[in-house]
Amino acid sequence: MQKLYANPGAAIIGLLLLLTAGCGLRVDYSKFDPRCREWLGIDNNGHIQWDFINTNPTIESYYEFFMCINIPYQHVAGNTDYFSANSKSFLAFVPAKLAAPRADKEILLISIIFNEMSKTHRDDIRNNPQLLSTWKSAIDNMKRKDGWPYSVSYGIYNAITRLP
Repeated sequence: MQKLYANPGAAIIGLLLLLTAGCGLRVDYSKFDPRCREWLGIDNNGHIQWDFINTNPTIESYYEFFMCINIPYQHVAGNTDYFSANSKSFLAFVPAKLAAPRADKEILLISIIFNEMSKTHRDDIRNNPQLLSTWKSAIDNMKRKDGWPYSVSYGIYNAITRLP
């Protein structure tokens, strides 16, 4: 039988290098709040600065913190209770965020926040036609209709807006 590779170890290492060259987290921090690198701990200890919540941030600042720690990564971390506690402020400014999302994941994260908020503020969400229209439009304009962010966002939208 003819050998395909003279040194299979070198071929495996070469393949791994090729795969990792195109992989890895590349975050465009210009899309985020200027404090994002600090919140992620990139410039110092490499740990998310969870104590930011103790500074009693504005709802807009907490929103940016929440998106900063979640959009670049394959997780949903952080507490959505802050949004429920400040529901009026959040529901007032979030349509502008839905109208110009940074990524499909931002729409997913907003949908997850709405899902949690709907436990105590469902009518506030359902009785806001501008919010519902902007949210539905954002979901419809997601780039990937075959991915889980679209499916989950659409499912949450339907669960909140359908009749009881």
